[in-house]
Amino acid sequence: MKNKYLVATLFSAFLLMAPNVKAANFVDNQAVDSNKNWTIRFTEKIEFDASTKQDITVKDSKGNGVNAGIQLGQDSKTIIVTAPQGGYTKGESYILNVGTKVHSNKGKALKKEQKVHFNIKNNNSIITFKDKNLEEAVRYVIMKPEGTIYKSDVEKIPYLKADMKDIKNLDGIENLTNLEKLDLTFNQVSDINVLKGLNKLKTLNLEFNGLNDVEDLEPLKELVNLENLDLSNNHIKDLSVLKKLTKLKILNLEGNDNIKNISALEGLTNLQKLNLRSNQIEDISALKNLNKLEDINLENNEISNLIGLRELVNLKTLNLSNNKINDLNALKGLANLEDLNLTTLNKEDTTPKEISALKGLINLKILNLSGNRIKNLSVLSELKNLDDIDLSNTMTKDISVLGKLTNLRAIVLNNNQISDISAFGELTSPTFIELNDNQIKDISSLKGLVKLTYLSLNNNQISDISALGGLTNLKRLDLGNNKVNNINPLKKLTNLGYMILTSNQISEVDKKALEDALPECTIPFY
Repeated sequence: MKNKYLVATLFSAFLLMAPNVKAANFVDNQAVDSNKNWTIRFTEKIEFDASTKQDITVKDSKGNGVNAGIQLGQDSKTIIVTAPQGGYTKGESYILNVGTKVHSNKGKALKKEQKVHFNIKNNNSIITFKDKNLEEAVRYVIMKPEGTIYKSDVEKIPYLKADMKDIKNLDGIENLTNLEKLDLTFNQVSDINVLKGLNKLKTLNLEFNGLNDVEDLEPLKELVNLENLDLSNNHIKDLSVLKKLTKLKILNLEGNDNIKNISALEGLTNLQKLNLRSNQIEDISALKNLNKLEDINLENNEISNLIGLRELVNLKTLNLSNNKINDLNALKGLANLEDLNLTTLNKEDTTPKEISALKGLINLKILNLSGNRIKNLSVLSELKNLDDIDLSNTMTKDISVLGKLTNLRAIVLNNNQISDISAFGELTSPTFIELNDNQIKDISSLKGLVKLTYLSLNNNQISDISALGGLTNLKRLDLGNNKVNNINPLKKLTNLGYMILTSNQISEVDKKALEDALPECTIPFY
C-alpha cells in the first residue's frame, strides 16, 4: 500500500548541502542569528498553493505572527522560510510551525505537524578597541561617548569616518560586520589583517598610512566586493593582491613611488577611474583591455609608449603630464576625450612636439599643453569645442589660431613670447585670461570681452589700459609690473574685489582717487 503522507525534515540553512540529512540533525531550542533562514525538505514535490503557504507560520513567544518569507526551492521538494525584513528580534523566542495542510502536488498531506523552537542571539557581547583613537571614532558614530560598547552597538554601522585620527591598531573593527564604507586616511596603520572579514566593504580608503609590501596588503584579497579602493601615498610596490578585486570601479595608487609593474591590473575590467600618478611605471600595456575606463591619471611616470591606451575608446579624462612621451599617435582614436593634460610630455627632451594626432579629438573641452615646445598649433583650429586651454611655457609667439575657437572661456598663456593678441578680438566667451610674462603692449582687442571676471597681465609692456574700462564684470585684475600711469578707466570697474598695480608709474594722487572710487576693492600698489 502506497504511503499517503509526506514526511518533513527541518534543518538549518547551513546543512542544506549535507548528505543524508535527517531530523535528528536538528536541535530544538537552539540559538541562532537574527537573519536565520530555515529549510524544510519533503519527500515529494510540494504544491505551493495558498493552503500550503498559510499552514507554515512563525510566531513569537506571545503568539504574535511574524511576517517571515516563504519560498519554494528549485527542486520543488524544499521550502525556505526566510527571516522577516530587519531580522528577528534579538533575545526573543520563536516557534516555526509546519501544519498538516501542507501537501504535495499529488495531494498527499503532511502526516504530522512539525514545530521548531528557536531563540535569537542577543549579540550583546562586549567589544573593545586597543587603539583609543579608533574607539573614539566609533563612539562618535554610535553616539555613545562613554560606557561599555556592545556588539549590538556597532554591528549595523554602514560607514566609519576615521581619517586623521593617528590610529595605529585596528583590533576591534572586525565587529563592524556591516561596514560598506571605511575611511582611514592619514593614519599610521600598517597591519590591516582584521579587515579581511569585512566582506560587505565597497569603499576603503587607506591613503597616507604605513603600508609597504605584499604581506601588508594580503587581507585585501578577501574583500571581493570592493568597488572603490584608495591606497595612494603609501610605499607599495607589488600589486598582485589586487588581482581578485574584479568588482573595482575606482582605484587610486598615486604617490607610491615604488610601483613599476602594473600587470596585476589587467583583469580588473570593471575599472572606470584609475590614478597611477607619481610612480615609476614604464609599461602600460596591462591597460589595453580595460575598456570601461573613463578617467586615467598617469602623470609623473616613466612612460614613453602609449599603445596600451589605443583601444580605450570610452576615455573622457586623461593626464599624461611629465613622462617621456614623444609620439601621440595612439591617441588618435580616443574621440570621446573631453579633458586632456599633456603638460611637459617629455621631461628629458625639449625638442618641439608634433600634436597633429589631436586633430580628431573633436569632443575635447579642456587641453593643457604647457611646458612643451609645439611644432604647429594650427591643428587646434579643429577643436571647436575647446573651452579651456593652457599654452603656458611653450615659447609661443603666434596665437592667431585661438581666434577660431569661439567657445573658449579660460585661456592661460603665461611665460611666452606673445606680443600680438589681436586674436582675442574675435572672441566673446572668455571669462578667465592669464597672459603674464609676455611682451604685450596693445590690449585694445580685449575691449569686447565683457564676460571677463579674471584678467592677469602681469609683467608685460602695457601703458594704455583704456580698453579695460568697459569690462565691468571683472572681479580680479592684475596689471603689476607694467608701464601704466593713467588708471582712470579702472574707476568704472565697481565689481572688482582685488586688483594688483604694483611696479607701475602711478602718482600718489591717482592711487588715492582710485581707492576712493573702489572702496570695496583691495589694491596693493607696492
